[in-house]
Amino acid sequence: MNTAVTIGPWTFDHVSYDEAADVVYLSIGPPRRAVGEQTPEGHIALFDEDTGEFCGLTLIGIQRVIKGELPDGVTIPSSQPINSQELSDLVCA
Repeated sequence: MNTAVTIGPWTFDHVSYDEAADVVYLSIGPPRRAVGEQTPEGHIALFDEDTGEFCGLTLIGIQRVIKGELPDGVTIPSSQPINSQELSDLVCA
């Protein structure tokens, strides 16, 4: 999967899903060196190492989130949480 995904005000133009690890990687622009910050739901928000700008997300255990086994939603900067339907759309596209 490498289709652009828009969530709230953010468009992630590099998207990939590692089925074996059950992890979705979303990047604004090409992937780059970033500092990760854990979200309240246990995912990772990524911030550009040099500028501090929000630049991506690493969504961990996405199938378990979709099934309701892990907390629903993902908190991202300046936006509402992503709900499980939006997460499902990422891996079922």
